[in-house]
Amino acid sequence: MFFQLVTLYLNRMTAQDKSDKTRKPRWSKNKKRNWRRRIDISEVEDGLDKSRLEQRTGGLVKNKANHELFFIEKKSGDTGLTHRQRRKEKRLTADKIIRPNPDEVLPSSRRNIAKLRRKEKHLNLMTKLQIYPRKRKTQVNKSVKKSNDMDIWSYNPRELTCNLFGKNDVTVHTETIIGEAQVKRPKHLFSKPATDAKAVEVAHAGASYNPTFEDHQNLLLAEHKSELAKCRETERIERSVMVDASTIATAESKEKELTEGLFIDGNDSGVHEDETDEDDDLNNINISVGKPMTKKQRKELARKQIEDKEKSKDWADKLRQNEVYRIKTFLSEIQEKERQIEAKKKRKMERKKQPMLSSTKFVEPDHDLQLSSEIRGSLRQLKPEGNLMVDRYKSLQKRCIIEPKQRFKPPRRKYKVKYQEKRTFREIEI
Repeated sequence: MFFQLVTLYLNRMTAQDKSDKTRKPRWSKNKKRNWRRRIDISEVEDGLDKSRLEQRTGGLVKNKANHELFFIEKKSGDTGLTHRQRRKEKRLTADKIIRPNPDEVLPSSRRNIAKLRRKEKHLNLMTKLQIYPRKRKTQVNKSVKKSNDMDIWSYNPRELTCNLFGKNDVTVHTETIIGEAQVKRPKHLFSKPATDAKAVEVAHAGASYNPTFEDHQNLLLAEHKSELAKCRETERIERSVMVDASTIATAESKEKELTEGLFIDGNDSGVHEDETDEDDDLNNINISVGKPMTKKQRKELARKQIEDKEKSKDWADKLRQNEVYRIKTFLSEIQEKERQIEAKKKRKMERKKQPMLSSTKFVEPDHDLQLSSEIRGSLRQLKPEGNLMVDRYKSLQKRCIIEPKQRFKPPRRKYKVKYQEKRTFREIEI
């Protein structure tokens, strides 16, 4: 009986200790700071976040219908095969590991992914159009096909390596002598720049030995314009280089500038007297200091500033409203600007027609022509103009086969060459 009472007492004590530990702390609920610190609102915030997420992603779930939330899973149709036939066609796991299904193999790189997507897109389009691609059979020429039966011992080792690896004498030489592989020619060197120039261009109609009057005058006018452009360019260069002699400082102008304000003549006594009188007058002047503004004046000034600001604002609003009636001018300005942009693009495209192969720009050669007094009606009396070699050379430059060049001019010496006899050797005159 005693032991039963002791065990009952101990059980009650342990239960009381557990209840004390699990009991929530009590706090006064009549203060706002306890509301902020003690109350746990994490569940409410989680619920709000969840509802906001649902609103962003198509609306609340509780307001949606069943057909919007659930869908019926549809399997592919029956193939018509029996269970035994399906088991017979089923592949073993070992076979799948050794040779996987090509439809299930994932591509290893991004390039393959893009290639497969393009292929799949093309096949889908062909099936929609009911055009099924045919598998082309590659015809192998039996004469070109290489045979594997070859006696390597009957060949020279050098010939064998050249045949197997596609080497020639140049590559072998570079590998043996220089010790490096031959550098292949880049692909862009095989392609020529795209130019519209022809190998042999037809000359102007006015350059004929017996031209019409209009064609000859048109040719003369074109050459006259090109010569005028050259003259203008030379004049522009001369103007930019020319220095006006009147702007150059001489010894007299320098001396005059240095002695500016100084009295070289001896008659400066009267001037000093005048200066002293002016200084006395300046000292006798009473400088009046401005009085501070009163409160009324400051208020008046502030009111005036506010009025001026409002007037300027009203005037700016009137100007902005008045711009509605200037729509036609704005449209004409926009059209003019677009025209200028198109003209600029056109000029740029014309410049790009002739690519730059060197630092020297290609210049169109002048037309070979004769004046009206030099023209003869027959080929017997014709005097040839121009040079055939120069014409062909310019044609090669225009077609971008060779780069344009300037004739090399040796640099001029700054000083003349001075000859001097050495003491060790003198010219002996007999």
